[in-house]
Amino acid sequence: MKKYQKKILASIIIVNFNNAKYLTDSLKSVFNQSYKNLELFVIDDNPTISTNLVIEKFKNQLTYLKSSNKGLCCSRNLGLDIANGNIVVFLDDDDEILRDSILKRKNFLDSLEDNIKTKTAYIYSGCSLNIVHQKRTTYDMPLIYGNLSDSIKNGKIKTIPSTFLINKDVLDKYNIRFDESFTSFVDHDFFMNLASNNLHVYFVNEALTKTYVYPTKDSMVNDVDKRLENIQKFFSKWNKTF
Repeated sequence: MKKYQKKILASIIIVNFNNAKYLTDSLKSVFNQSYKNLELFVIDDNPTISTNLVIEKFKNQLTYLKSSNKGLCCSRNLGLDIANGNIVVFLDDDDEILRDSILKRKNFLDSLEDNIKTKTAYIYSGCSLNIVHQKRTTYDMPLIYGNLSDSIKNGKIKTIPSTFLINKDVLDKYNIRFDESFTSFVDHDFFMNLASNNLHVYFVNEALTKTYVYPTKDSMVNDVDKRLENIQKFFSKWNKTF
């Protein structure tokens, strides 16, 4: 007998930081999803008039919250706390997800046996990297499969947030959130938290997300001094664990 699959709600969370120029394309990629049972939150960490103008166009299709320079981790944790879905996708404000991105990753998660699913933190995919200033596209197709701690011990770790479809039930079960003391190395620290709980990840071997690489761009994590400080903090926190 075929196993009954309930209609899972997907929560899409876009954290915006002074990036109205690219936000429209990110939003449209969500609205264009083949999987329709979803909710969309835009959490704005640096509200501007330009961003407000973009949000106004789509205000009936999303929930808009202002975080006001509290940082990436705080904004993502806010998204996790308000998300109603069992699965969550974080989308950077200049990234896009392809039409079947949520559907294919969600279907893979559904295909797992229950005893594996309850230890699976996320399903991820490949990603096309569009290098704008060089007018070329390359692909990031990592292959990390199974227990995440094994991959980390073998030096494998990839941090393109839009490629992850997160199993929120597992994050809640293990009380996992982003460490708000970090201003960069945010995703690396998050992965280590998952690995320290022996959680699993699985891979859909297809480029289902699209990201853009610019020579310079305002970012929540590109302050050099802060990055060096966070590198030291990262190794201090996890050196004994791995």
